[in-house]
Amino acid sequence: MTKTTVSKCFARNVLSTAMVFAVTAPLMGCGNQLDCSADEARQLIYQIAGKRYRDIFALPDDWTHPDLKFSLVDIITREKGQNKALCAATLHLTGPADPQGKASFVPDPRVVERDNEITYQLERTDDGRLYGRMYGF
Repeated sequence: MTKTTVSKCFARNVLSTAMVFAVTAPLMGCGNQLDCSADEARQLIYQIAGKRYRDIFALPDDWTHPDLKFSLVDIITREKGQNKALCAATLHLTGPADPQGKASFVPDPRVVERDNEITYQLERTDDGRLYGRMYGF
């Protein structure tokens, strides 16, 4: 092989490697990418909020109410990495005014609405499940 042939082979190999990386790099880990406003993240935050709501009012874990609803608005992604996302949002709560049923008239038809500024952190466990922590509720 001459010097020119070696240089052409080297250049071709470098170019081939670069093209393979350019095609596969965007695909690496795309299934586990965390998104602060994804439905999976929202549902997890609603579960955490429901648990906190029951804890605040000393309600049993299996307590449910048709008027208790949560929604996330104004979602902001503060930081995002492969396995971690830091998020902020407004958690809108609609719920019964008297969840313990101690009102003078039954059932209590009053419903309250409240907005809470929250932050939450999302991570993937080693086995791919979504894990979250919520602050500010």
